[in-house]
Amino acid sequence: MARTLETLDVVFTLLFTVELAINAYAHWAKEFFTDGWSVFDLVAVSISLMSFFMTKIPNGAIFRVMRALRVLRLFGRMRRLRLIITALTTSIIPVLNAFLIMLIVTSIYAMVGISFFGERSSEHFGSFDRAIMTMFLVTAGESWLPDLPPFQDNGVMDSTVVVFCVSFIVIVNWTLLQVSVAILLDNFVTATSAEEKAEALQSYEECKTRADVNSLDPLLAFLTDHFDTNGDLTTRIYQLYQVLDVDQDGTLDFDEILEGLRKLECDPRINLSLEDLERYTAEAGLDPKYARLDRRGFETMIRHQLKEYIQRGLTDAILTCDDAPTS
Repeated sequence: MARTLETLDVVFTLLFTVELAINAYAHWAKEFFTDGWSVFDLVAVSISLMSFFMTKIPNGAIFRVMRALRVLRLFGRMRRLRLIITALTTSIIPVLNAFLIMLIVTSIYAMVGISFFGERSSEHFGSFDRAIMTMFLVTAGESWLPDLPPFQDNGVMDSTVVVFCVSFIVIVNWTLLQVSVAILLDNFVTATSAEEKAEALQSYEECKTRADVNSLDPLLAFLTDHFDTNGDLTTRIYQLYQVLDVDQDGTLDFDEILEGLRKLECDPRINLSLEDLERYTAEAGLDPKYARLDRRGFETMIRHQLKEYIQRGLTDAILTCDDAPTS
């Protein structure tokens, strides 16, 4: 069994090494070293490789123990886990600020405890380190300190002890600790939303990059900038239809549309393919099998593409506004 596990260890280490080499080759070098998960993979795989060559070195066994870090590589492969880890790491700084305030308040109470209770309870407040640990135990929900009972032997309440302990619990446990959790949740939600928005923007940019360069966008941009009313748009589409209808038979076949659009003086020039035109007619609810469009069909296709063009522009504007810094 032990030999089998060692063999599997070697096999997976080699697989991870090959994967790391492929990742480094594909994203070298700035893209690789600026990605946190890629750097983590590099560290985890390096530790795994070092563990094979440092078995006889004193304290070399620590490298074998650290190979367990490879399990954390799953976080980089699973989207939801990666999203949670990224959001948590983004929330570290704000939460540390809240913890720093808690540490300052706790230190103040520790010094006050040394002044008031150093002689009565040297076990808990005899020194600063003992006092800090005592206040930490109170924060953790430890029971009331046995050396500082809230009531004296005669039954009278010890106001100094009660005020000290109760105020610390209210300020630290009930207030600052809850504020720290609230800050963590707020930053976690914000970071998660930002990460999801970044992924959506990246996906949109990838889709936009994969889009065909042969498109009607130059023509649609011209139409968008040069019509005021619905009737004006109809007139301009009809004028374009007449320009494209070279044989003046009242219909446009796909060859006429392709050749006519390529001759238009647009910047950049329109260079549609037959597949593009068939897709545009199908998206407009027309049957591309007939390969001919009358005036109404041509206007329907252009209006549908114009609607899609405007929607893409609105999406770009919204994403740009969301990414703009706020004052």
